[in-house]
Amino acid sequence: MRTLFLIATLLAGLAGPVAAQYDAYPEYAPENLKALAAIDAESYDLAVSILTPLAAQGDARALSNLGVLVQNGLGVAQDLGRAADLFAQAADAGFAPGQFNLAEMYRNGAGVEQDPEAAFRLYRASAAQGYLQAQIALVRAYSTGQGVARDVARAYMWMRVADQSGDPDVQRALDRMEAEIDTKYIVKGEEWVQPCLDSGLTDCG
Repeated sequence: MRTLFLIATLLAGLAGPVAAQYDAYPEYAPENLKALAAIDAESYDLAVSILTPLAAQGDARALSNLGVLVQNGLGVAQDLGRAADLFAQAADAGFAPGQFNLAEMYRNGAGVEQDPEAAFRLYRASAAQGYLQAQIALVRAYSTGQGVARDVARAYMWMRVADQSGDPDVQRALDRMEAEIDTKYIVKGEEWVQPCLDSGLTDCG
């Protein structure tokens, strides 16, 4: 359905992967903020030099953002296996963007063996922390049955949850989805939205 195209566009366009991770976590240490400024200025070598020692100290934010640079070969040689390892360390620390990034690696089989079920589990963990990209990824997973049994009502529920962000692109995708899917899925999915929100995104399926 055309909604899936919009979902793919959302996942590609919801802020840059590095910038989004800084925006979501304003408590960054000054060193991390310096790395962000370097990334914004496309001074990737400088960003790598700042993030590398922080990552070596186990800073989950630095691990995840350094992983993005390594994944894309920005300021450092591209190495998908190393990127996946950096994301895994950030994910193990419970860092939502790191969980999402590692999920993407598992979904695509990039740097790791393809594993849709592992990707789904990581998306779910990230989404439970309110990470918007992960919530949209769950809409895709439930819509297509990738890594989880296909469940259009559950996909709709997660789209409604994601819409709590107020992002206008998410709203457009929601409007498109409501125009495309059977009303029964909307009714069922709507029943789950408030309990999901009330649970702090822990009881959402």
